[in-house]
Amino acid sequence: MNNEVNFIKFSIVGAVNTIIDISIFVFLLRVMEWDPLWSNFVSYVAAVINSYIMNMLWTFRFSSEKNLNASTFLMFVSINSMGLVIGTTVIFIFQPIIPEEISKLIAVFLTLVWNFFGTKYFVVSGVK
Repeated sequence: MNNEVNFIKFSIVGAVNTIIDISIFVFLLRVMEWDPLWSNFVSYVAAVINSYIMNMLWTFRFSSEKNLNASTFLMFVSINSMGLVIGTTVIFIFQPIIPEEISKLIAVFLTLVWNFFGTKYFVVSGVK
């Protein structure tokens, strides 16, 4: 599949993950009154788990146990961990200036590009 189709599918999965991520983030931040950085960590981890499942099965069409294994998952988590660092840094920098929810949206946008290319070129290319 070409990059454009993969990117569209990745973005659709990303939209679902964004809903998961932001919903958990706002719940932990506003209802549970957690710190913004901890709220970001927990919400991001939940979204990454969902992202792995949806992207491997639908976006990049891995269906065999040979391709869906601990090694692939660890590489995916490694790429997304850098996304977590990017997102958390954005929230940390902008937290004093703008509302946390807006800084979270900026972080989501910036991590989308990193996570797509990291997954495409490090996780997927390593399996095929």
